[in-house]
Amino acid sequence: MLSQVVVLSIFFITLVIALLSGLIFINLSVPIKYIKIHLRLLVFPVVVSLLGLFTTQLREEVGPFILDHLAWLLASFILILGFIIQKFSVRYLSGDRNYRKYFPLFTLITAFASLAWLSGDLRLMALFWGATLFSLTMLIRLNRLWKIPYEAAKISGKSFALGWLSLLIVVVLLYVSTGNWHINTMTTLTQ
Repeated sequence: MLSQVVVLSIFFITLVIALLSGLIFINLSVPIKYIKIHLRLLVFPVVVSLLGLFTTQLREEVGPFILDHLAWLLASFILILGFIIQKFSVRYLSGDRNYRKYFPLFTLITAFASLAWLSGDLRLMALFWGATLFSLTMLIRLNRLWKIPYEAAKISGKSFALGWLSLLIVVVLLYVSTGNWHINTMTTLTQ
């Protein structure tokens, strides 16, 4: 069996490669056909997260991350959905003047959300979830010239900020009541 440390390390490497691929696509000198390569690179984090799901035996804490079936399942689910959305968007968004900007933001959203679910430290979870919501707001704001997306971005940004602030307050209250930032410790305190 593969060590969860190795699987997590490979997962991070593939996630960084996918993020860099999205950033490369922003460059106007990169041909539009590069999107096919980007989509292929998005498959690697999905495969590694599924590998993590199928090779996990017990709940294991690796640094600030908790690796168990639920964490890997949610990370896999998010990454698969992200891949499907980007695959669909290749043709659907074709011709949009912000075409190149959509894909890095989609990739950031799925990367941050999957890392939030793998996180065993509440501070990291709140940070990654906030980054997910910020990236989602930036995605909605891409069409600033249209009034409806602009207003939707303002409303969404405010509601996301309020939701993230609520999450942050809960995280701080959990720390105050338990004296610990780690989810593992909190679950043992409640049993």
